[in-house]
Amino acid sequence: MSSIENSVPPATFAPVMQQYRFYKEPDGRWYIDLPQYIEMGGDKADLEMVAGADTFLNVIANGRNNVYAVLSDQPFDNADQLHRVEREIDSGSFYKLATYQQKNINDFEMWLCDVTAYVFNGKFPDIIYYSVVNVQ
Repeated sequence: MSSIENSVPPATFAPVMQQYRFYKEPDGRWYIDLPQYIEMGGDKADLEMVAGADTFLNVIANGRNNVYAVLSDQPFDNADQLHRVEREIDSGSFYKLATYQQKNINDFEMWLCDVTAYVFNGKFPDIIYYSVVNVQ
C-alpha cells in the first residue's frame, strides 16, 4: 500500500466530522465507501478494513453488511473513542478501542491504514470519536 501523503491529497472536510458507510462484500472483506478517494486516483485496496478493523466491523454489524458511523477528531455527544497507540511503523497507525456503546473496553487493538489520514485532513488523530448511527 502506498503512502496517502504521496498519492492522494487529503479530503477537505472542515470541521472533520462526517458520516461514513462501511460495507462488506460477498467475499467477507470490509471497505470504507469513499468514491472521492478512488476518483482522485486512489486504489480500492487501500480502502479495505484489515488487522482488527474488519473484526470490529463484524461485531458491530452482527451479521449485516453495512455499518454507518459518524467519525470525528473532536468530541461530540454520545461518541465512543479509539485512542492512538504510539508505535514505530511504516504506514498507518494502531488504535485501541477505548469505548464501545459507552462502555470502557481498552483491550482490543486495530490497525488503521493511511486512508485514515486522508479522512482526517492528512493526520492521524490521537483520538477518533465515533458513533454508529445505523446498521443494515
